[in-house]
Amino acid sequence: MCGSVSQRLDSAHRVTHRYWSVTGSSSGLGRALVEAVLARGERVAAALRKPVVLDDLTAKYPKEQLLTIALDVTDKAQITRAFQLMEQH
Repeated sequence: MCGSVSQRLDSAHRVTHRYWSVTGSSSGLGRALVEAVLARGERVAAALRKPVVLDDLTAKYPKEQLLTIALDVTDKAQITRAFQLMEQH
């Protein structure tokens, strides 16, 4: 019973046109979230200091689905640039 309820909730709440922005995407929870979002077929902007860390995902997913952004969240210019890139994506 719990499995079927969970499946119904997942199906009922699935939205195909969401766009996710995830900081700290290189490891841990950020990386796991990026992977889960991509596996669901949704689009994501993955921000991290060294985008090369996600080369395995950029090779696996189309650029229309995954945008990787070099970002140090303490740098205001990089934050501004990250938002510009997301708006263009």
